[in-house]
Amino acid sequence: MIVLTVNSPLHALARFLQDVIQASVPKANSHINNSFDLVKKLSGMLIDDHFDLISLDAVSLFTNIPLDLAITSIRHRWQFISQNTDLPLDEFLSAIQFVFDSTYFIFDGVIYKQTFGSPMGSPLSPVIADLVLVDLEVRALERLPIVVPIYFRYIDDILMSMPRSLVNTVLEVFNSFHRRLQFTVEIGLNRINFLDTTVIINNGIIEFDWYHKPTFSGRYLNFFSHHPHCQKIGTIVGMVDRAFLLSHPRYQQKNIRMLIDILLANGYPFELVFKIVKKRIIKLINEQQRGSVMDAHATDSMVKDRFFVVPYINKITNSFCNTIKKFNLRTAIVGLNKLSWIIKPLKDKLHNNFLSGVVYKICCQDCDASYVGQTKRQLGTRIKEHRNQLSRNPRDLLVVSQHRLEGHEFDWDNVLIMDRERSYLRRSISEMFYIKRQNNGINLQEDTAGLSNNYTPVIEGLPHC
Repeated sequence: MIVLTVNSPLHALARFLQDVIQASVPKANSHINNSFDLVKKLSGMLIDDHFDLISLDAVSLFTNIPLDLAITSIRHRWQFISQNTDLPLDEFLSAIQFVFDSTYFIFDGVIYKQTFGSPMGSPLSPVIADLVLVDLEVRALERLPIVVPIYFRYIDDILMSMPRSLVNTVLEVFNSFHRRLQFTVEIGLNRINFLDTTVIINNGIIEFDWYHKPTFSGRYLNFFSHHPHCQKIGTIVGMVDRAFLLSHPRYQQKNIRMLIDILLANGYPFELVFKIVKKRIIKLINEQQRGSVMDAHATDSMVKDRFFVVPYINKITNSFCNTIKKFNLRTAIVGLNKLSWIIKPLKDKLHNNFLSGVVYKICCQDCDASYVGQTKRQLGTRIKEHRNQLSRNPRDLLVVSQHRLEGHEFDWDNVLIMDRERSYLRRSISEMFYIKRQNNGINLQEDTAGLSNNYTPVIEGLPHC
């Protein structure tokens, strides 16, 4: 069960706690960022013949994280965390407990509360779960009768090498840490699937092959889809990187053939596929010889650069992006059509009064006048302020209240939501846009002062709303 916490009252607090912990606590030795990181650390490693590969998987990790273990994990690392926050330990722990205890959600019109664990969907849950698992694995590995030569973990998936005779012992030790934290085991002998790789022991040497799950459909971004050409090139490049970098040379040829077949099945032209594949392989070989090929994929540190998002409109967007390159500005291109418009989430729909970050429109019941506004708070709170404003000094009244003093009343029970946007800047632009589109708006002239007159002809060409 995933409980979406975005726009919930405690989402900002959970995000703050997550940021502080992530910036403070060093990564565990078992941590890997992705498949490329795993290949970089293990490829070519020698391993004894009597060791097999096994995989442990935590069962429903987030919803089984005990609060007391989470608190203990924070206490043990307070020397690191305290360097990045002015909050005292007690207040920091109280904030974490507050987030854990506020796990309310609505299903089928009924309010429920998650009674144990951390909520899936909260930004705080992954970092807390990771700390608890670090403590678990440290204690578990100390109790094992041998030194484990291979031990890596990605979230709740663990890759280990272990003599087969000790597999049951390993499972018992890990499952004895806490009754709610339980693991399942998969024994792979000389090969096992982990993330999107197959880890192979070949004559005592670790090798890798690119792996796809049985549910793999072969569907990628179709060449004829309405997306920028650079994203289609990026699809080819990304597949080549996986086929080449996640595979031992003995498997690369069959993986390259497979990706070519997949790309052709997704509509990519034969000539384009071979051109990009050849170009990318040559680049990867050159980087591999310099020893820098895996670094860009294995690291989790990203260079933060400023950029802005532009919608993709064929020809227009490409021309625009080429024009602004001279100003050293970066753009991120997004499609106008989204899957969320087609596939509706199976969530209870909130009443409009509980929605926040909205542009709204209030219509008069006695004439065609209307008012457009925006708020980051819940709509019901803002509407209540409009309705109660008549009790203020007449000189402080807004246009809504002034219109009511003229003997008109607004339709408070049918307030329209014109747009939803978390960003204040984009929400303000949207507000000005809808103010301009009104047939008989009562907004003040200053409400649209920030909108360039260059947009006026476009807006006037649209029907009133």
